[in-house]
Amino acid sequence: MFRVYGKDGTMGPLEPDTTTVAKEVFLLCDAQAETQDLANKVAAMARVALVHAPYPGQVATAGNLAMPVTPLTIPLGPTPEFNVYHLLPVSDLAALFPRHTVQLGGTQEEVAERRSDFGYDLTPEKPLMVKPTPMSSGVNGQTNGAANGSVKPTTNGSIDSQDASTTDAIQPAKTDSTVKAHITATEGPKSLLKLAKVIRSKNAGPYEVTFDLIFNDEQCFDYAQESSALHNANLARLYKITEKDILASHFFRPALAFKFTIPRPWSAGGFGDRDVHCSQQHAPLLGLEL
Repeated sequence: MFRVYGKDGTMGPLEPDTTTVAKEVFLLCDAQAETQDLANKVAAMARVALVHAPYPGQVATAGNLAMPVTPLTIPLGPTPEFNVYHLLPVSDLAALFPRHTVQLGGTQEEVAERRSDFGYDLTPEKPLMVKPTPMSSGVNGQTNGAANGSVKPTTNGSIDSQDASTTDAIQPAKTDSTVKAHITATEGPKSLLKLAKVIRSKNAGPYEVTFDLIFNDEQCFDYAQESSALHNANLARLYKITEKDILASHFFRPALAFKFTIPRPWSAGGFGDRDVHCSQQHAPLLGLEL
């Protein structure tokens, strides 16, 4: 089995773009045989063929490949042909996951005293979240004393009295990843990268891979739900599978999320596994437009 990194080394049959040729590629050959010695010989023969075999339009050189890593043939030992999940017979399933409850600090009626040597209260405080109120106009429309929505906090999250007048309410703070996109359907396609703050792929057992999207806010979630880009037909084209291969596909509003699951092209941890955790199979989604 040959893996061509720079072409489809990581995604294999799921690779969406096989036409682009990189300036450099990295070849990795896996050889499987009845014995380690035979596998070593097969790998060595494959290396010799790659380095010295002729090809159409060849120009005489010292060899076809650069070889930066030695030894060139690395024995890896036995390879599994079945999944380790099948080798765990247990009588008490709960015994593998013991649970313990530990209560720290006091109850809701009892507040622990502050320890100066510890540096923090033992009971959690609400985070400082403020909403600036415009005062006199400043440069470029910013307000004096609250430009960029900033105020001056002091110890324990309280607001300095000098700047307290700049706030009229306590509001959830917005980070860059959760600022509303203020998008409309008439503005044209939007990149999924601009709509979602989480785009990930991961193993869903030994034979499946699942994809999770978490959108920035409800507006982005609604925009994605109304788009056809995440319909099964489009996902099937993107990953070169059939719609019947999609095992699950649904939006989940409480988490502002979308999830879909497809079969793994190879079993987890077996011979020829290209991505043990399936953490890089999300790549085609990065260029998706909605």
